Amino acid sequence: MKFDLMGYLRRAGEMVALDLHTRQGLLSPERLEALAASFLDHLRAGLKEN
Repeated sequence: MKFDLMGYLRRAGEMVALDLHTRQGLLSPERLEALAASFLDHLRAGLKEN
């Protein structure tokens, strides 16, 4: 993997899926879940402002 953390947003019908990938052992599964939740919160807030 080229980067420490990579994220992909993908459309799945009417939904959007977020996939996070990281170097093995760099972040715990709990930390990845927290980062994903935080990112999605910011994304939702940004979409509401527009």
